[in-house]
Amino acid sequence: MFLLLLFLADTTMIRYRAQKIIYNFKDSTITLIDSAQISYGDLNLYADTCRYYLNQNLLISFPRSTIVQEGESLVGGTCRYNTDTHTGMIEKGRATVEKGYLYGDEIWLVGKHQFNVKNGRYTTCDHDPPHYYFYAPRMKVYLDDIAVGEPVILMVRFLPTLAAPFWFVPISKKRKSGLLPFRAGRSKTEGEYIKDFSYYLVINDYADATFTTDIMRKKGVRPRLNLIYRLPPFSVGNWDLSYIHETDTRSKRYSINGYNRSDRFLFKSQLLAQIDYQSDETYIQEYAEEKPLLLKRELYSHLTISREILHTQNTLSLDRRVDYDRMTTTDHIPHYHLAFPTFNLLNVTTTPSFSFKRERRGDTTGSVANLVSPFSTTVPLGFLTYHPGINLDYAVFDRDTSGNQFPSRFGYTTSHELSTTLYRLFPLSLFGLDGLLHRVVPKLGYRYSPEVTNPPVLISCGVGGFTKQSQIFFQVDNYFETKYQNGRIPLFNLRGRVGYNLLNDSLTEIPITLSSNPNKNIGLSSSFIINPYTLQITRSFSEEVRLATILFTLTLGHTYSDLSHQLWSSFTPARFLGIDLTLSSRYDFNLGTIVEYSASLTKDLHCWEFLFNYSNLGGLWRYDFKLRIKKIPEVEFGKGLLGILPE
Repeated sequence: MFLLLLFLADTTMIRYRAQKIIYNFKDSTITLIDSAQISYGDLNLYADTCRYYLNQNLLISFPRSTIVQEGESLVGGTCRYNTDTHTGMIEKGRATVEKGYLYGDEIWLVGKHQFNVKNGRYTTCDHDPPHYYFYAPRMKVYLDDIAVGEPVILMVRFLPTLAAPFWFVPISKKRKSGLLPFRAGRSKTEGEYIKDFSYYLVINDYADATFTTDIMRKKGVRPRLNLIYRLPPFSVGNWDLSYIHETDTRSKRYSINGYNRSDRFLFKSQLLAQIDYQSDETYIQEYAEEKPLLLKRELYSHLTISREILHTQNTLSLDRRVDYDRMTTTDHIPHYHLAFPTFNLLNVTTTPSFSFKRERRGDTTGSVANLVSPFSTTVPLGFLTYHPGINLDYAVFDRDTSGNQFPSRFGYTTSHELSTTLYRLFPLSLFGLDGLLHRVVPKLGYRYSPEVTNPPVLISCGVGGFTKQSQIFFQVDNYFETKYQNGRIPLFNLRGRVGYNLLNDSLTEIPITLSSNPNKNIGLSSSFIINPYTLQITRSFSEEVRLATILFTLTLGHTYSDLSHQLWSSFTPARFLGIDLTLSSRYDFNLGTIVEYSASLTKDLHCWEFLFNYSNLGGLWRYDFKLRIKKIPEVEFGKGLLGILPE
């Protein structure tokens, strides 16, 4: 039965049900026997037997009890709950929390979604007994947040493995402030290290910051800051800052990298700012662990404001480019670009544009105003298509090398092109292939530019000069494809081109390219440039083949040119005993040695994961490993913490 017992002063009702109910008016108790259930607000108590002391506002259930509140459950033995203070305790309790399970000799409910635990144990392992757990004599749990314990001991198979004066485990689905995982290892240039030791700070719903420290025995301490904010359309940004005072070189080194984008800036304009700056040429490369950063030799920073006005796109920018290979620093202060909409008149289209650029390179400055207007159209001529076009280009510079102001030049380029498409279907029935389609696209063209006097300027600001040309060219594109099970398969493409220079009565170099990508496992390309007079051939090849079987996946690649000849490979055997392994290498035929190799291993340990990485690039080696909980990747233990690998 289900009866209304009473109304409290705060209008909260207590309801109860059971197979048998005993009222004792003498000591003001109600005893519920067999399938007892008591509901109090959003809290429900289920037990074999339950006794309610009205005078003490106390609920006691035994021998097995379950408390359910807003979808969270707590299971254990004897339970005591005070309906006045909204606090309670359950013996030998077990709670299911986000990502894992919480056990305790005594679990005290001290507030809404808050527990104090005596002799607490937390694990994500669903085995009984669990393969591992975090033990703490005193533990505080905030549901959908974190579990904090002091001191904390990591138990693996009932063996104490690691200890800490305090620790916390995130158990939330939401973004929460707290410590992030770190990794430990060793490298040739840095020695033993602990990296990515970070504190993640949630500032609000729109921004967060990560404070990171890298500790390297040979280099010192390198703090880093990452700031991310998202307030679209007003502001979206991501900034990275780093600094180190190296102990071995005594050098102070730093970097700033990031961007800010605003789609709703002043007067309905858009703003994009990007800063890429470092203290010296090799700072990022020496501390980078990713190939794109290792090869980075150029820095580019800019501030750009753009807005559409009367159907024209207006862009104003300030930028700086640092090229370490050319040892140049180029500033554009300012650079203004105006793009007009596309106009179409009598099937003739044009998209004119205007730009003004002031450039500084070292101690030399210059500026230019440039107006460009291309015109083009398409004229069908039976089975042929005629594409005539002309590009008009007018530029005014601030001064020439003699000091004359506002020298100008006007140039144009005309082009004429005839093309068509021819098809031929060959009968083919082999290995399930159905037919061979050959598509040919021949093109015949002519380009002309008159002789133009280009003013002698120190800086052209990216506006190219005009060179007289009169050239005929002929190009043929060949496309071969077939069908397999109603699907089209591109077999290969072949392109050849030859030109004739009417000005000096000579043939141009003849480029021929061949490429094939019939599926995702095969990629082939080759290029030949032929000198028609000496018959000297410049060649380059690139091939990649991927073989996937139930036992392994093997990828082989080969590149060849006049300057480089390399072979690289990647081998991944099928998972065995819960181990995922990837081996890769790169061999240089010119040097006659392996220039890069790496190994990556992941071992599945049920509720744990063991990760190991080793890499060697040009003699610079590095290794690190981690042991982490799969459901809580934020909790990791690496070499620096375990301390089992000697130098």
